[in-house]
Amino acid sequence: MRELDLLLGAYLAQRYDRAPASERQAFERLLAYPDQVLFEVLLGRQTLSEKELADVVARIRAPADP
Repeated sequence: MRELDLLLGAYLAQRYDRAPASERQAFERLLAYPDQVLFEVLLGRQTLSEKELADVVARIRAPADP
């Protein structure tokens, strides 16, 4: 799904390398979700109860750092 590629690619380019190991692990767990669920979560139509995953989603959805 192209939209997911754009959202996740921006996070990877801007944040992933400098994120703590726990955040990188949570991101990798997030990628295990089916595309449609991940899309709904990233658009804010669905929430995840696991705090670490919800935190990563919030970072992905946040505006890029200047």
